[in-house]
Amino acid sequence: MTEQSNSSTAPKLSQVLLVSYIGNSVLNVLLSFTATFGNIVIAISLRKISSLHAPSKALYFSLALSDLGVGLIGHPLFLAYLLTEMNSYGDSSNSHGSLHALHNVLSVFLCAVSLLTMTAISVDRLLALRLKFRYRETVTLRRVSMTLIFSYILSAVMSSAYIWYHPLYLGANYGGIFLCALVISVCCILVYRAIRKQSTRQVFHFSKRNLQSIEHKRSADDSCFNMVTYRRSFYSTLYVYASLSICYLPYVCLKIVGGYTEWDDRVTAAFYWCGTLVLFNSTLNPLLYCWRIQGIKQAAKQTVKNIFSCFKPCETGVAYA
Repeated sequence: MTEQSNSSTAPKLSQVLLVSYIGNSVLNVLLSFTATFGNIVIAISLRKISSLHAPSKALYFSLALSDLGVGLIGHPLFLAYLLTEMNSYGDSSNSHGSLHALHNVLSVFLCAVSLLTMTAISVDRLLALRLKFRYRETVTLRRVSMTLIFSYILSAVMSSAYIWYHPLYLGANYGGIFLCALVISVCCILVYRAIRKQSTRQVFHFSKRNLQSIEHKRSADDSCFNMVTYRRSFYSTLYVYASLSICYLPYVCLKIVGGYTEWDDRVTAAFYWCGTLVLFNSTLNPLLYCWRIQGIKQAAKQTVKNIFSCFKPCETGVAYA
């Protein structure tokens, strides 16, 4: 229960909030470094690999860019917000200042860009399956770039509504999360069903025909559409979506439940932990890219070597007497 009896003096910080403030502050310092470094490496590595289609590379670059913003801006702002709350002894009446508004606007902007980019990636994978060999002439770099620009503008409008029209801010956030989750889920289900149907069909044909005829047909199909490569890229998208859902879902559920229950110290502490979990997604994504996207791991290793080689002392070879 909240401590409401000490109204004559400054409110005493409860133990659950103290642990939450200190723990989340330490984590955000560490995660700010890992998110920044990891996404710088991914952004540089994406420019080096040629295995990705240019529009797909632009989508993943946008996702890495928003995650880099979380490392450079999101984590430090959340840390400043936590320290401000701790110094005010958890009194929420003193926390709705310019720092609180700046934290909400920029954090929602970065998260909205990530969510919209993830939605675009899911639609891109569905189009690749449906269009097959017409995919490269339909999904162009120019069209993807225009889509990304629109997502940044839409995210800016949604997040800035916190300042000029708060009801729109709440409606756009909850509605946007629901709509993006629905589109991503539908795309993933349709693609997964198509892949399963394709696999079942191949097994059936294998049992009825000889291996040579199947290999001949597969090589003819692969000239237009490589299903093996596509399946791997789709599962990579699925892993990124799963990590995003795991990191975002507790926060969204807590916000919804918190609106109908008493907002005590335990709920506040859980809210801070869930906020850190949302930002942790920006550290998790670079690891998933290195694991799942072809060519990223090797390029990332080389990028890290190049970065650390810049800090090595130069060997001049001058002999001192």
